[in-house]
Amino acid sequence: MNENSQTEGINNNYVSFSFAYQKGLNETGTQQIGIGFQTTLARRKLERPKNIFEDQLNQLLSAGYTNIDYSLFEGVDISYTDVNVGLIYQGEINSSNYLSAGISMQHITTPYKTFSGGELSVPREVLSHIAWERHTTSGKSIYVSALTNFSDKHFNSVLSGISYEMPLKKNYQMLLGGWLRKGIRQDNNSFTPSLGLKCKNFIINTSYDINISSKLASLSSASELSLIYINAVTRERFLENKFIKF
Repeated sequence: MNENSQTEGINNNYVSFSFAYQKGLNETGTQQIGIGFQTTLARRKLERPKNIFEDQLNQLLSAGYTNIDYSLFEGVDISYTDVNVGLIYQGEINSSNYLSAGISMQHITTPYKTFSGGELSVPREVLSHIAWERHTTSGKSIYVSALTNFSDKHFNSVLSGISYEMPLKKNYQMLLGGWLRKGIRQDNNSFTPSLGLKCKNFIINTSYDINISSKLASLSSASELSLIYINAVTRERFLENKFIKF
């Protein structure tokens, strides 16, 4: 992943390696638990702007840069290794309804680096989520979920949303959704509509993050385009070495 903001002079690059294991809790595979691990190699660069304004400084603080002394600050080019872990439960309520709940911890190693004119501190974060999925006999599906972010003994934000999947024709489905993020500690609220197309084992999805915070009116919105490949198959026997498809 690459992050690049010319306004703040930020240029970050991350390479992540993930591993996950799922275990069925019953013979039919309708109840399961999963655990995942991720290691990230990060390189974060920050070029000193010719002029720095208060809103730019706020963005640097929210990115983890602290104790910035602009008279000594010359720029940042640091690297570190980060570790994340997560646990999830997924279960079938009945043939049409499914439930999932999970918890994860990010930045377990709490990376900390010093540089000329400041410090970089990445605090440990705990995220939890709960989601409900419903399928209809007409091939339509609805997904509702909520996610919370907790760090430094405070709740930071709550993200909730809904997604709707409807068939267009054979092997094609359209996905429509919207997500709302509410900042608890900071006024960083946003609304993210999303639109996607599913074709057999591929999903192409686009979303646009719209800032709706009055205090951050000058903050630019962000867009995302993703291509997802899925090839899960139903577990037919308890010990069969296949992924479970919900």
